Amino acid sequence: MRELDPERLFERYRATGDPAALAALFDRTAPQLLKVARMLVRDRSLADDLLQATFVTAIEKASWFDGSRRVEPWLVGILAKHAANARRKQNRFLDADRLSHGTTVEPHTDAERREFAAEVERALMGLPAIYRDVLEPRL
Repeated sequence: MRELDPERLFERYRATGDPAALAALFDRTAPQLLKVARMLVRDRSLADDLLQATFVTAIEKASWFDGSRRVEPWLVGILAKHAANARRKQNRFLDADRLSHGTTVEPHTDAERREFAAEVERALMGLPAIYRDVLEPRL
């Protein structure tokens, strides 16, 4: 059974490029890694993508792996970095109020708008509350 040991499987893949060893490593570690991914991102589809990205990174960075260590924590570390990047991307959004719409307001036009709004506000404050309550939502 030591042949199914994740460290031996990954070492065999690193040494020979044996896809069967990598496939066996995947079969052996993927269920647990997927559980970790689902805890980190809560989205099943994204968790599946993170698992795939983890193994792609492991393939790309196989030469960086320290063979004196266990492979599963290394894979979890890769997975955690991918999850953090995914969360960071999800938290990015465009603030529509901060986007330039390609048109600039002339200073005098902006001043007119503010003066007009102030006049409307003053006029509303001069009305009895019963009328003001009806007009304020409309204006």
